[in-house]
Amino acid sequence: MKKYYLLIIGIILVAIFFANPANDNEPKTYLTFTFDDGYKSVYTEVLPIFMEYNISGTVYVITNFVGKEFEGRELMNWSEINELQKHGFEIGSHTANHKDLTLLSEKKVKKELKDSKETLWEKGINAVSLAIPYGKYNEDVKNLTKEYYRSVRSSVWGYNDLSNLDKYNLRSKWITNQTSISAVKSWIEEAAKEKKWLILMFHMVEEERSQYSISAEELEEIVKYAKSKDIEIKTVSELIGR
Repeated sequence: MKKYYLLIIGIILVAIFFANPANDNEPKTYLTFTFDDGYKSVYTEVLPIFMEYNISGTVYVITNFVGKEFEGRELMNWSEINELQKHGFEIGSHTANHKDLTLLSEKKVKKELKDSKETLWEKGINAVSLAIPYGKYNEDVKNLTKEYYRSVRSSVWGYNDLSNLDKYNLRSKWITNQTSISAVKSWIEEAAKEKKWLILMFHMVEEERSQYSISAEELEEIVKYAKSKDIEIKTVSELIGR
């Protein structure tokens, strides 16, 4: 009987070892694609590419502008946003009206944050991630965001270290029409070398180049490059929830 119990214990210990290999705690490289404002091109251009490569991203939407125009570009409607969510995209908040939060009273900041979260909830979206409009951020706003969201992506340039993470001031690197694909690849290489979390910030994906646009072909080249490096591509909430 004693041998039987020892055998059972041995089997359990082996199972635990293989379920939790030692290298699970080793630093890894992660990449997150984020898209601000919720432009229509995320649905028409980004979704097909991401479906092809079996990846997803985080889209921050301006809830009071959904289905309208913002800065001269058409935004997605709720049906398209929900379709993204069905395909694994995380839908986050970019506030209700995309205002500079540092210029608002505490009451108005709370309203921007709360109204956006509640609108998303009513549309079947549990938003836990927030992106700051214009990157305008300070300690007062930071403290208020903690009441409504689990993470905040500001506009601080750089990489994130998951072992020492300020989830209410996530760093990122943003793409403009002056950003070369070789530069983006070098960011990915640096993240892989240092075992960091790289968040890329995109806006429009279109052939007509504006300040914050990139073409679908360029986006796909970045995706293919990241996949070739065997880097884990996750949404913001997937990594914050680790």
